[in-house]
Amino acid sequence: MRIRAPLRVGLIALAATLATPVTASASGVVMGCDGDNLLTGPRELQEVAPADCGNSALGGTLAGISGAQWRRWGAARATGTGNAVDGLGYLHPARYTVFRLRSFAGVTYYTRMHVVSSRMIGGGAFRRGVNRVVNVTPFGMPAT
Repeated sequence: MRIRAPLRVGLIALAATLATPVTASASGVVMGCDGDNLLTGPRELQEVAPADCGNSALGGTLAGISGAQWRRWGAARATGTGNAVDGLGYLHPARYTVFRLRSFAGVTYYTRMHVVSSRMIGGGAFRRGVNRVVNVTPFGMPAT
């Protein structure tokens, strides 16, 4: 039996794909988002490089992030810039670092995010900046 050339190429490509080891792709790494507030959770959504996360502004010094642009997502440490959302809904220019990469049940995820924002005047009042590490472990996943 003779195999036609296009079919042979397809079989060779399939064999090469099956022989390639499986690794976590950067695009598949997630962090926990959603919930009412970054500090209180629950973080029920698993988001890949989220632009907005937990920013409902329900109180506290850090309610979420907004407008995040990430670099090196999927690496041991990914960094981003955007805004921190404070408890009154004011936006502060901020830098973020997500770290402590873990895998469980086929999901690779970050468990911590460090947020640093600047001080600002908002609504006619002085607003303090933020320098906090928060737990961003997705709901149901171990944080250790």
